Amino acid sequence: MFTLNENFASLGDVCSLGGGRVSFVAASAKALNSDAASQNRQIFIQILNCNGNKYITKGKRTGLGGPNGDTKVTDNGVKWLTKYTAKSGKTVNNVQAVADDDGNTIVLFELYKKGKYQGIYYCVVNKNGKVTTKISKCIKDGRLNPCETPVWANGKVWWTANAVDGGNMFIYSLEP
Repeated sequence: MFTLNENFASLGDVCSLGGGRVSFVAASAKALNSDAASQNRQIFIQILNCNGNKYITKGKRTGLGGPNGDTKVTDNGVKWLTKYTAKSGKTVNNVQAVADDDGNTIVLFELYKKGKYQGIYYCVVNKNGKVTTKISKCIKDGRLNPCETPVWANGKVWWTANAVDGGNMFIYSLEP
């Protein structure tokens, strides 16, 4: 039960992409067993066509789940966006996503290296699951707001949050 309670996962966002498609973005260790305790959290996306109940993205993640952690489960349509190794010391936090007017998913996250904050990074995934903008740093000293999802307006992603050192609130924007 301890492994089930500590699943090393967190929800990013669910975005409507139009045309019956939705994207689900989250962070998790890749393993679905006790190996997860020693793995870095990674970001994944699943894009589903709700009209046909079919995953657009490809990939499977198998392991154990269920109420007692002893049921074999498979997550379908899992596309991993990051591949940070334990040796790199990099891990992700505060994963968020928003859809633009063209059905792209803009994924934002805070990156840490050996526990030290590295900045806000982002990538863009189109409605077919292709990464169209590789992972890039967009803000070095800002934060993402853990209590509010960013919004898409006027061709930009917008959010409010504190700077790294706390203090005042700022309005941030990103034009991917």
